[in-house]
Amino acid sequence: MTAGMFLLTSCSSEEPNMTTNEGNVVFTASIPGGIKTRSSYDDGKLAVNLTYAVYDEEGNNIATLNGTETFDENLKTTVKLNLITGKTYTVVLIKLSS
Repeated sequence: MTAGMFLLTSCSSEEPNMTTNEGNVVFTASIPGGIKTRSSYDDGKLAVNLTYAVYDEEGNNIATLNGTETFDENLKTTVKLNLITGKTYTVVLIKLSS
């Protein structure tokens, strides 16, 4: 199993596709074809799941918000989080391949 680590800004575009509504945050993560990282030199086609971890502004993991989503055949997945409005969060995305 190969794992690559991404931050929220590591999505396929410079600006992640995010919408907010009263604390609800939705973003789409995708793996562009031909992605190259130190840990993985594949085309991303083996990606099955996207695991994510959410941290507060002090760097504490908020375990109740952590989760896993499944990539579709186009290597895209949508993550939906219910966050507190006005707070700052860090979301770490991890692409898992088999």
